[in-house]
Amino acid sequence: MIENFKNIPEELKKLQQWVVWDVKKDNPKMPFDPTTMRAAKAGVPSTWGSYDEAVKRVVSGEAGGIGFEFAENGGYVGVDLDTVRDPVTGCTADYAVDIIGQLGSYTEVSPSGYGYHIICRADIVLENNKGALPENGIIRPDIDEATGKQKKDKDGTLKFKRSEIEMYNKGRYFTMTGLLYCEKGAV
Repeated sequence: MIENFKNIPEELKKLQQWVVWDVKKDNPKMPFDPTTMRAAKAGVPSTWGSYDEAVKRVVSGEAGGIGFEFAENGGYVGVDLDTVRDPVTGCTADYAVDIIGQLGSYTEVSPSGYGYHIICRADIVLENNKGALPENGIIRPDIDEATGKQKKDKDGTLKFKRSEIEMYNKGRYFTMTGLLYCEKGAV
């Protein structure tokens, strides 16, 4: 994975908006400041660090991955497309290919392999940041991060994640893989 980090745009690497994750195995997605290794906080830039510091923590084995924090009025928006990609074949839902093409910005495969993270230059107000996308035949179990087991509803039926889109320009971070989007078939 580290070799893919070179694909991350230089303009993002220059920003002091980087964190690390997968530090504490009981909460692998919790972000940490790569300088101090204390918990990072959304919207608090003093708890973020540099790209180089974040990568060093991954190389040393102190963290499992790096992440990019969205700063208020920072000029970047993150678009998260979930459950739109088959992680085995790489095939992507047609509508996701269209969204990626229309945005025409840096796009990478998310850590799960089931979706994409897109980072765009934009200065917009986000009122509603989450929405459902059409069903596409991709089956993604809904896994409980604490137990590693598939979640069930009240009557014991296994749960699956639906396709959705989320957008953020503050108060969140994206886990980063550097694994670039490559159009490969459609589902």
